Amino acid sequence: MLLFPLTQQHESFRQQQAGKVSGGTGLYFLKQTVVNSCGTVALLHAVANNPTHIEYGE
Repeated sequence: MLLFPLTQQHESFRQQQAGKVSGGTGLYFLKQTVVNSCGTVALLHAVANNPTHIEYGE
């Protein structure tokens, strides 16, 4: 998990790069909009992107 401050410079760079990146259709991404939810979002990303490695109970 990585935590770093978001700046206007970073946001400008991110928007510039977003148009250039093409990703796979099998990936899941959830944008964090709730303050202090980074751990929850990291856990959701880990679970959603590794369905073949996780066994779910009934």
